[in-house]
Amino acid sequence: MKKALYICFTGIDGSGKTTVSKKLQTEYASRGFSTRYLHNRYNPVLLYIPNLIGKKLFLSKSDYYKNYINHSNAKKEIFKNSLLSNIYQNLLIIDYFLQTYPSLIYSLIKYDIVISDRYIYDTVLTDLAVDFNNSDEKNRSILSRSFNFFPKPSLCFFIDIPEDIAFKRKNDTPSIDYLIDRKNQYLMVSKENDMIIINGNQELNTEIKDVKKVIDEKILCR
Repeated sequence: MKKALYICFTGIDGSGKTTVSKKLQTEYASRGFSTRYLHNRYNPVLLYIPNLIGKKLFLSKSDYYKNYINHSNAKKEIFKNSLLSNIYQNLLIIDYFLQTYPSLIYSLIKYDIVISDRYIYDTVLTDLAVDFNNSDEKNRSILSRSFNFFPKPSLCFFIDIPEDIAFKRKNDTPSIDYLIDRKNQYLMVSKENDMIIINGNQELNTEIKDVKKVIDEKILCR
């Protein structure tokens, strides 16, 4: 059974993950590789109904977009109970696993190169770390346990970009504070997981060139 080169891109919203991922998928397909692009953002399925109920009962007075800080603080207050917090976070990881694992495993078997726009890192850091006020140690523990089941990437790129620039790129980000809260988490995890840090604030063709150089070196070593 062949093993695909599995590449993932992480970073705060607006960092350019989708643009870079799709351009690289097109590039390597044009060079004769069978390629697959996967958009692996978490969307609640198992937790859809519990989330609706929770918003109705506890967050109806806190608007996510109009006042991100109040909304975030309200969510932290709800999950101060460690048992409730742990149950919810474990269910979210299971939910994400069920959404992503079948397609990912199929792709890794069938294709030469699989490019993932977001992965388990983004789910932990975007959907859990801040809202649940998790410690760095807690984030490490969740990621470590997750990789008992999730495939580890062959290469993982963290696209680093200033929060203000990322905020201007997206019209669905609730607040620049949302990005600031998560950026520090990404920096810590990227260093601890040997991610390749790419400057997302440079000209796109230069950014693509930097990423391709790393990928081509990996291909030659296979």
